[in-house]
Amino acid sequence: MKKILVFLMAVMLLCSFAACAAEEEQPVDYTTFCGNYSDTETVEGPCYTVSIVSVNNETKEIELSVSYVGVNSSPVYATDPIHASIADDNTVDFEWKDSWSNKGTGTLVLNPEDPSTVEILMTVTEEAEVNRASLSTGDQYVTLNRR
Repeated sequence: MKKILVFLMAVMLLCSFAACAAEEEQPVDYTTFCGNYSDTETVEGPCYTVSIVSVNNETKEIELSVSYVGVNSSPVYATDPIHASIADDNTVDFEWKDSWSNKGTGTLVLNPEDPSTVEILMTVTEEAEVNRASLSTGDQYVTLNRR
């Protein structure tokens, strides 16, 4: 009886290891993130928007753009198309330039368990002479929902 119990426990342990190994090997389908995300339901300002245009799952290359609509829907700040890579921790670090000649760095966080939301952090490294705002998120991550 003792040998049977030891055998059953060993089988259960091996099955649990096999189940964990199978779960870890699932690749992330980053194409599920393609679409538009914003922090408000209407674009009346202020409003951040991220548009993920394309993702290549094999190379982890991503194309996106970021825009910000100011108070009373003006002014509009939009980046040129951004081409970057998705890191192993599901973050995308990138450099950007907007339509008012501001420049900066940003981080986009993708959560494979919930592709309906993303988080973005935008920092200005070079501010243009003529502007009333920028794409800066004030050193805080902003959560955006798929719209």
